[in-house]
Amino acid sequence: MQSKTVKALCYFIAFAMFTGIMPVRNAGTPAAAQVATTYSVGVVDLVNESGVGGDSLARTATDSVVVEMSKSSRYDVTGITRSHMKAEMDKLGVKAPLTKTEVVRVGEALGADAMLVGSLNSVKITGEGDAKRATVKLVLQLIDQASGELINGAVQEGFSDSKVGYVGDDDALINEAINNAAYLAAKTIEQYTIPEATVMMHVGDGQVMINKGSREGMKKGMRMVVLRQSEVIGYIQLNDVSPNDSVGLITDSRKGINSEDKVRAVFDMPVVKSAIVKDKVPNSAPDKRGGPKISKKSTNMILGVAALLGLAACFSGGRGSSGGSAIASAGDQGIIKWDTSKFNKGANVVEYQIMRDNETVPFAVLDTSTSVDMGMYDIAGEYGPSTRTKSVTYKTVAGNKASSYSTATGSVTIEPYGKQHTYYIRALLSATTTTTKSDDDDDSSTVVTSTEYYFSGASGQVKITAIEPIDTGDLISPANGSEVIYTTSDTSVFCWPVRDGANVYQVQFFLNGSSVPFKTVDNIYLSGSTNMMFNTAQLVDVMNTLKNYAEQSLAVKVNCRNTADTSAAFCEGGLNFFTIADVPPAPPM
Repeated sequence: MQSKTVKALCYFIAFAMFTGIMPVRNAGTPAAAQVATTYSVGVVDLVNESGVGGDSLARTATDSVVVEMSKSSRYDVTGITRSHMKAEMDKLGVKAPLTKTEVVRVGEALGADAMLVGSLNSVKITGEGDAKRATVKLVLQLIDQASGELINGAVQEGFSDSKVGYVGDDDALINEAINNAAYLAAKTIEQYTIPEATVMMHVGDGQVMINKGSREGMKKGMRMVVLRQSEVIGYIQLNDVSPNDSVGLITDSRKGINSEDKVRAVFDMPVVKSAIVKDKVPNSAPDKRGGPKISKKSTNMILGVAALLGLAACFSGGRGSSGGSAIASAGDQGIIKWDTSKFNKGANVVEYQIMRDNETVPFAVLDTSTSVDMGMYDIAGEYGPSTRTKSVTYKTVAGNKASSYSTATGSVTIEPYGKQHTYYIRALLSATTTTTKSDDDDDSSTVVTSTEYYFSGASGQVKITAIEPIDTGDLISPANGSEVIYTTSDTSVFCWPVRDGANVYQVQFFLNGSSVPFKTVDNIYLSGSTNMMFNTAQLVDVMNTLKNYAEQSLAVKVNCRNTADTSAAFCEGGLNFFTIADVPPAPPM
């Protein structure tokens, strides 16, 4: 960051510029005491992706979400009614699921600050008799109306409780699970404070300073959209964060970023297989392409050739070398990623094929415009508690290049959670050429267009283990919703199940609804075949920390991973909520 002298000068200039123009926050005011922005939110009826209950169940889930979100002081979800929402969507001729562009248009028509969209992602009934219960997964996304960017969200599962002697139908269990999932999702959204700040000034080449730092949620690497009133001005990425301010690199400047422009963090949504909003809002920045005009009578490669050569180089060359490509990488645990910007955003990609080990049938195929442009795929999301067979339809090409492709269907076996595989990506690419041939006798010309298809080289390989998350309610002890009793001798006070494929665990502790853990216990290595718990030293350390926060709210998350995977990211668990009990008095002497 800047030297102390330079930083002091920056603050002095900023103060001189802003006095009388914008309020100055008292530096001694704690972050928790600041008033959070209240957002007017339009709620679009959830899309039912579960295959159970149709639109009626989706409306039930939507109503549950609205009821839970209405308890928030930060989000006003009742000001825009369902009938108002439907009227505006009908005027615009759109219906759910909405694209991001449609979300922005509807939000603008409604005068909303943000739009809540989502899906009833899955509904499952397991067990029989007294052990029967429903499991429901909700996916919610809060989209900023001005920028179309994701600013908050949640992926939460809800469960119905087992009921002794229950003989009713499944509907009551499903509704109970929906209500619980809606409660947890709303709580997750409520607990996350959207980091916002104001641009103070330019500092150095292509960088700006903003007036908030780590004390108010700023993190290094955070991507932020820059707004001037309701207009997107550009984007920055924070590269230097101190407690009270941050410096960000300008990654996109459409109209020049100025002092007093506002910045808002782009939310990092948990990845889940869902059809809800994933497309990008059109970029209004001018097209930077240019070049010489092409003569009519010359023979030219008009469409796709340069892009195709670039795509091929990216896959087969990897950073300009002749070795393996670095296009594929491991992202969050269980996720494979690739850089779509290096492939002309899919313009010449017919389909991506995600390959597993040495199998000839693709593990997964991405062939729609939305999926091709996503740049990631949830490998772990394909796995579950039991073995299944998946049918895959994919394209093939005879030889190295061909004027057409064929379609084939095969199957792959998806084992239960816990097995590690090697994955890589290849792309079926298209190259369209247009040739203009002139006839000198009559000054006429003939345009000939042809398309060829061929596969790129394989991308870099990544190792991924699909691990079942340790979700809300999965802790063996303490029971979710109970008190955490002080003890330094009973190591089973915090106990959780072993997950197949995981060999190291991490436990995070959150206080009073904060989204930032105040304590993390790392390097808890696999030591048993059934259950995991702290060793004595770890337990003493945890309890000596918790005893300072008696009677306060505590949330605990258990994460896990396989150390042999390419990615060092953890499979994140769900939050379990507790109250910290008072430390018992010392026995009399």
